Amino acid sequence: MAVASGLCFRQGGVEPEDRLFWFILSNSIGIPSTWFLMRVYSVMNANLAMVLCGSISFIIFQVVLWGLFQAELSLLQLGGIGLVALGTAVAVIEKKRPTPENTQPQTLPEADSSERTAQ
Repeated sequence: MAVASGLCFRQGGVEPEDRLFWFILSNSIGIPSTWFLMRVYSVMNANLAMVLCGSISFIIFQVVLWGLFQAELSLLQLGGIGLVALGTAVAVIEKKRPTPENTQPQTLPEADSSERTAQ
């Protein structure tokens, strides 16, 4: 949604006679994307939500601009987009290392022998 909103803002900059239309359309699309981001916050940490939503939006936006508007990207710029994708994957993929706390089965503590005899 943020990508579509950004494209509408870009189009409003190109066509001055329709600027108000593109501005209204862009904000109509962009406001629900904020609601979507708030929903993502409810299921993961805020830092991971921002990494995931912000970087994925950036990558999609760059690829769409590249394709639709024939924006020329150098090899270095394409590499930068790839690094953002790699960084996003590294940030959100959580691999837990085995520790004694999460590898040992949990057992209930033994009841005191005086409690057993009282029952």
